[in-house]
Amino acid sequence: MSIITYKRGTDTALTANFKQHEFDCKGHSCKCGCGCKTTPLDTKLIRKLQVLRNWTGKPITVNSGRRCETHNRCQGSAPGSYHVKGQAADIVIAGMTPAQVAKLAQEVGFVGVGRYRTFTHVDTRTVKYMWIDGKGAVSTHSGKRKKCPHSYTSVEELSVGSKGTAVRAVQWILNWAGYPCKVDGDFGGKTKAAVMDFQRDMLLTADGVVGYVTRCALKEVSA
Repeated sequence: MSIITYKRGTDTALTANFKQHEFDCKGHSCKCGCGCKTTPLDTKLIRKLQVLRNWTGKPITVNSGRRCETHNRCQGSAPGSYHVKGQAADIVIAGMTPAQVAKLAQEVGFVGVGRYRTFTHVDTRTVKYMWIDGKGAVSTHSGKRKKCPHSYTSVEELSVGSKGTAVRAVQWILNWAGYPCKVDGDFGGKTKAAVMDFQRDMLLTADGVVGYVTRCALKEVSA
């Protein structure tokens, strides 16, 4: 988890399909009149939403992202809400029911998933908790999270010509996240192209090299 704080009201791009203002606290337009000026956001939340966007191929509407404490109280939410921490979003995907979105969110790896009548809540808490309509926990939303079968503990830089288990892990994660390439442990041209597509979508330097920053982003989306 990495929290980055943005100035509220700016049009900063977060990934290929999400901008910072979509997650701004909406207290300015409600009776609480909060007046907050910043938007802290978890990079893991945004990157997993980008993967969800890749999977569905459909725009994701963020009904509620970050909430300041004043607006959160006004909404009647719990003081410890992940919205306050910048780690949650209430989302809608056109043409999909909240139940369908909740299932996919679980498969993407969101640990906190709540299903409501008109939207789905997702967050990046560390202990699994799932619920329906705010009325208590359920064990699952029918989604099954796939785990990378290849070990990825290496910290070496990977690029064209690299081979081995770490390359297989990178290739598997790329495929899972929506960036097709062959999982063969051989870092060739197609793997480089997939890495570059991933880097562009996550607004990283698109050099086709898996260094520290790209490695962290890959592990974050697949965690």
